[in-house]
Amino acid sequence: MTRAPDPLATTERPEAGSPAVEPGSPRRWLRSATLVLPGAYAWLTTVVVPVAGRGGPGAARVAAGLGLGLLLLGAVMFARRPRVARALGIHGFAGASLLAWLLAGDAVSVARLEPVRAALGTVGWALHAFSWGNVRELGWIPEADERAIGAAPLQPRGSLPRGAYALLGVAVAGAVGLVALAWRVGREEAALLAHAAATLASVGLVTVAARVAVERGREAAEPRARLTGAAQELALLGALGVAGVVWSLLR
Repeated sequence: MTRAPDPLATTERPEAGSPAVEPGSPRRWLRSATLVLPGAYAWLTTVVVPVAGRGGPGAARVAAGLGLGLLLLGAVMFARRPRVARALGIHGFAGASLLAWLLAGDAVSVARLEPVRAALGTVGWALHAFSWGNVRELGWIPEADERAIGAAPLQPRGSLPRGAYALLGVAVAGAVGLVALAWRVGREEAALLAHAAATLASVGLVTVAARVAVERGREAAEPRARLTGAAQELALLGALGVAGVVWSLLR
């Protein structure tokens, strides 16, 4: 006796990251609004207010306007080209806002920072990041996709590899040390940047250490495959390094 197929299960996968909303429907405009509103709020409170004040450089205002334009363009394109839309609405919008802050100079200094507005702007940026996410379509089974890479199922671990807790403990101690070093920065202009960099580095250190501690003993991929998988991150790291050198030479 054969089993009737599940009407909710499907092996057909739409374009990666595409929304489950038909173009032209009212839900599309509601979806576009959820993409724009959090980012527009974060842009208004943290970019426009300090940049558009008296004495603000014109180049910073242009960069701020470019950021808003990229956000709106990404929201409009999201229904048809989700990958391009995310590149514009997330990376392009954040990059243009960062450029506006760099060009603003003293207008975004720590001495002029208002804590309440900065906190609300931080919430806006977090909501902006979450609003561009997408839930899995109902009934879609990732393992059944024809493009999925077949492999033996992973067996549940009865215990962690030897030394996992020690490795994670060293990483946590290193993360705490990075945060403690940030408090030693005396200059107010650099203190905020030092705390932000220390927080990001601490989170990255603990995350990588946790993965290494759990996956020790498993069969590792080829070095070329690992390098290819990290190509985007390495390219971004190199671009940030070059941008930092150029910025230090131009100041």
